[in-house]
Amino acid sequence: MGSEITYGAGGPEIQVTVEASTDGGSTWIPLFGGGDIDGGEEQVIENLPSGSQIVLRFKGRHRWFWQKTYKSNDQTGHVEVLRDGNSPPDYQPYANQASLESFLQEVIDDNGKIDIGEYDVVLLGELGTLRTASSDFQDAVVLIEFRQKAGSCAGTDDPRFKIDFERLENFGTGNAARSVYVGPQQIRYTEGQWIPLKVNGVTVVDGGLVETVPGLAVERRNGAVRILLHGSHPSGGSKEIVDARITFDGALVQGADNDVGNDESESPFDGVVNDGPGGDEVTLGTIDALYQARVTILDDGIFINWLEGSTDSGSDDSGSDDDDDDDDDYDESDDSCSAQYVLNDGQLILAENAHVTFKILGSHARHGINGPEIKVRFSASLDGGDTWQTLYNFRDVDGGEQQSFTNVSSGSSIVLKAEGRYGWIFKKTSSSRDGSGRIRIFENGDNPPGTSVFTSITRLKRFMRNIMDKGKIKLDSRRVVALVELQDLNTSSDFSDAAVEIIMERPACGSITEETEESEEAEETE
Repeated sequence: MGSEITYGAGGPEIQVTVEASTDGGSTWIPLFGGGDIDGGEEQVIENLPSGSQIVLRFKGRHRWFWQKTYKSNDQTGHVEVLRDGNSPPDYQPYANQASLESFLQEVIDDNGKIDIGEYDVVLLGELGTLRTASSDFQDAVVLIEFRQKAGSCAGTDDPRFKIDFERLENFGTGNAARSVYVGPQQIRYTEGQWIPLKVNGVTVVDGGLVETVPGLAVERRNGAVRILLHGSHPSGGSKEIVDARITFDGALVQGADNDVGNDESESPFDGVVNDGPGGDEVTLGTIDALYQARVTILDDGIFINWLEGSTDSGSDDSGSDDDDDDDDDYDESDDSCSAQYVLNDGQLILAENAHVTFKILGSHARHGINGPEIKVRFSASLDGGDTWQTLYNFRDVDGGEQQSFTNVSSGSSIVLKAEGRYGWIFKKTSSSRDGSGRIRIFENGDNPPGTSVFTSITRLKRFMRNIMDKGKIKLDSRRVVALVELQDLNTSSDFSDAAVEIIMERPACGSITEETEESEEAEETE
């Protein structure tokens, strides 16, 4: 919208550039071609998924001796935010420069208020010293507008589906990522984000997909969802391994069909799964399907057929209420002490201030079958992985360990990191956000990892059985659980190297909840 800053009163112009991050500041892209801004520049960033964390970074530079950089979330006071209905600040322009008001004219209504979209913001940047005559906050004035793509948001009344990645590994030039790209527009959805099958009762038909995306490509058809993992790697050992669970809501799985030509999966219905290029497999449930794809020089695709409907059985013919206790599935959404959050890309983003507790439910990590114990230690980050705090004095965990953080601020991004070590022979470190799939966070009602050990609850360790019910993860609304597998990821991984319960409670409810039940002790090696 505008920019004016000089090196001293009446001095030479300072060059101002703007960069944007969509992941909270981990990566940056230059805006407006990376050039100096003056006003009128415009750029569109498309297909941002729900949960994207938008941050802007302003840089001012005059030759080699004056450089300043500030971010919209650095809390230094150098960037102010205006929303719809706000009154613009009355900063006086420095040294006869253009006023802030002149830059904001197009977004000020007749009452002198900011008039922009409900979700839009105006950022005001000040690169000079604060609280001085030069602090006029028009060094960079940027309007950020948000527009939702038609058909991109799934309502709760229409059928929808989501994709969760239960395993993802890359070899060589493999670049599979935990993202889903839908249709020819490559609308990006994050793992576990609902994708509409119908909008206002009308079936969404994409009319194609883009194969060359760093994740799963998806095309919605009438009564089918096409899912494709791009291969086309040069020969020489490059490979991508993806186990993806497709879960439907308001629709039932009606079967599956193989893709055709170079996109067909190799023998996906033979019941044989391995890590070779012929180890593809599809396993169908009533409302979900597990697609296991391994690609090298060709793509793998599959069609999952669906029909609108639900598994609800309607009225109970017996008229008995005896089984009602089994039907609430621990739905405690009305728990007034449960803090609101968003689970996105392996991190928990708080939507309000909260007390946060990390509790070890148990740990069973061995080097080899019934081998010596692997020591497992944990750290946590409250800022998306920029800084880390060791947990439990960075000691090996067994079960029952607990550590709390009080009054964690809204917007904090919680990430968990685990380190497993056995002498000098074995050492592995992974975080819930690194994309490896070694630390997976689950909510109440989620499907557990799709490995063989979870097909029978009796094969699980006791601390793992205690969070399972009817084949689903069982938790209340205050809790999520992180399951850890630091060793080789394969179809027999049990994710019992550690189970960490993360409890998020509203501060108004008092101190962190004291657990009334005794912590389960770690099981001894048989």
